[in-house]
Amino acid sequence: MDKSWIDWGTRCCRPYYDKLDEFLIFASASRDMSSRIYCPCRKCENRDLFVTDIVREHLRDNGFWKKYKIWDKHGESRDDSLRRDEVFLGSDDYMDVDMVQLVQETCGNVARPNDENDGRENPDPLAGPNESTKEFLKLMKGANQPLYPEEIVALSNPPSPTAARLNSYTSKGHFFRVKSVDNKRTRQNSGVSLQEDTLPYYGRLTEIIKISYSTNIKYVLFRCDWAHPSGVKKDPFNFTLVNFRRLLYQNDRVRDEPFILASQAHQVWYTPDPSGDGWLNVGEVESKDFSHLEFDMSDEMESRDGV
Repeated sequence: MDKSWIDWGTRCCRPYYDKLDEFLIFASASRDMSSRIYCPCRKCENRDLFVTDIVREHLRDNGFWKKYKIWDKHGESRDDSLRRDEVFLGSDDYMDVDMVQLVQETCGNVARPNDENDGRENPDPLAGPNESTKEFLKLMKGANQPLYPEEIVALSNPPSPTAARLNSYTSKGHFFRVKSVDNKRTRQNSGVSLQEDTLPYYGRLTEIIKISYSTNIKYVLFRCDWAHPSGVKKDPFNFTLVNFRRLLYQNDRVRDEPFILASQAHQVWYTPDPSGDGWLNVGEVESKDFSHLEFDMSDEMESRDGV
């Protein structure tokens, strides 16, 4: 089996993902794809067991553990490895080469000893690269950079098939809680507003869902019951009133858009207006610094499922 891909300089390309999937199929050949296997990424180094989806994320984000040449923890015997695979010379085997002198000579900027065309003393190759060499190194560094940012590459792939459903979440100095839990509390934390250029939207938080595209890239979504724009008005004193008897999305249709990013949410509170008929006064909640506080997060994680 080809193993040269584990030493590739970039992991943000389709050939790498193809080789990665071939490895996972090979490693799971003797078991179900949902079973756990050792993770050979640079951080785990075969110490931890995960399902294949998580191993794929780790190898995509952290890279393959380069010292793991014989895949004996993933179904390969040492005899088979020696018989089938060619010995791959990794970058560590080149450490004895004077890379500074090699690059400078490639650029034609190091005088050679006894050079009849240049009687000057040979400069120390470790003294530092000249301008031409600096430009060469700059180009080499640029060639090794990913073509697209990590976030773009992660978002071009589907998210993890499992998502976390939360009861509460802190964002931008606001502590939010879903309405089903809020109804049992004395304090109100489920009021949400979305400030658009044309008009504000007001809602009640019903679900908090966290989705993962990679180990480092995750997004939290708020699902809300949004009041219809016809249910938002100003009273004679210019206070905002909201009525939730008519909702913007009621039928749970595919084209409905009840979700927003947690980072887009502003927090508000509602109190009954004396006019009655379901009208509520809207109050803005100022953001707070929670960094010095300790929360009881026992109610935060409700479940992990295929939301």
